[in-house]
Amino acid sequence: RVRVDPRKLRLNDGIYAVTARLTPADGSPEMVQRQRLIIDRPLGSLAARPSGRGANARLAVRFRLARGARVTVQVRDAGSGRVVARLARGRAMKAGANTLVWNRRIGRTQASGRYAVEVIAAGTFGRSGLVRTVSLTAPARP
Repeated sequence: RVRVDPRKLRLNDGIYAVTARLTPADGSPEMVQRQRLIIDRPLGSLAARPSGRGANARLAVRFRLARGARVTVQVRDAGSGRVVARLARGRAMKAGANTLVWNRRIGRTQASGRYAVEVIAAGTFGRSGLVRTVSLTAPARP
């Protein structure tokens, strides 16, 4: 098994054909393996930062796209994995910096605890995603 790190190879996004020729030391016949390698990195970075207090508490989800993509952004309960908020589903977004804001509401209550913010970008050749975990504290009671 051979692992390829596209960052070290500095390959552009695309579909590549990789051929490996293996010559056994015992003189047996050469083996040839061909594989398709897909490199697609539309999603560059992800940050999730809480802001505001009380009823104005928000969670800003910032991410960068290398090029336009269809993006899904959801917030999951870090313990159960249950989706508690979906900020975008297959939304076409432009290259560059993008920000979506969650009001931190789950039904009628304000979210507190650990949450996983997940951004999935569907690019030309497939999907890539990033996840950041964030801890939210309950708002102070008046």
